Amino acid sequence: MRLHLRDRVYRWGVLLVLIMLGMLGTLNRVAIAADADTLVLALERDQDNMDPHMHFQRVGIIMNVNMYDSLLHKNTKLEYEPSLATAWQALDETTWEFKLRQGVKFHNGDTFSAEDVQFSFDRVLDPNTKSPQYGNIRGVKEVKIIDPYTVHLITDKPFPLLLERVVFFPIIPKKHFAKVGAQAFAENAPVGTGPYKFVEWKRDQYLKMGRFD
Repeated sequence: MRLHLRDRVYRWGVLLVLIMLGMLGTLNRVAIAADADTLVLALERDQDNMDPHMHFQRVGIIMNVNMYDSLLHKNTKLEYEPSLATAWQALDETTWEFKLRQGVKFHNGDTFSAEDVQFSFDRVLDPNTKSPQYGNIRGVKEVKIIDPYTVHLITDKPFPLLLERVVFFPIIPKKHFAKVGAQAFAENAPVGTGPYKFVEWKRDQYLKMGRFD
C-alpha cells in the first residue's frame, strides 16, 4: 500500500512543481540531488513554516504534497481518487462517510487512524488555532469517529464542495503533535504520511526531504 500511494502522490507532486514553475515563477530552482531518494527544494521565497495547517502559501504547497497526504487526490482527468480514504459516500444531505486506509504509517512510525483525521479537522476548525485553512472547511460542523477506520464529516448544511476541499486538506498525527508541540512541529519536527519525509530546513535557503519507504 505504501508504494502504491506514495508513487501516485509523488507523480502529482512532480506535476505540481512543473505547474508552479511554469505559471507562478516563484521558484528560483528545484534541484533533485544525486541521491535519487532525496529531494531538495531551493525556493526564491521561503514558506513561513512546515505546518500544513498554518500556512496557505503557494510555495508551501510543493512541500505539502510531498510530505502529507489528504483523504482524496485527483488524477490527471481531475477525477477523485482514494488516498488516505479508500471509499466515500454521501449518507444524506449533510453527512459524508469516509472509509480509511488501513496499514498506513506516519513518518515517525505512528499508525494512521480516524483519530488523526478528527484531530486535523478539529484543530483547523478551532478559532483559537487561527488557521489560514479555516475558510476552506468551515462548512464542516463535526467529525464523528464511527470506528478506527471510518469517519463521518457532518456539515451544517449541504456543502457541494466538500470533496474538493478534502483533496488539499493534509492529515497530521495527533499523538506526535501532542508530544512535540505546535512550534517544533512547524519548525523542525513535521510528520506526515507522504512520499517524502522531512530531513532538514535551512530557512531562506533550502528544504531537504528523503524518500519514505
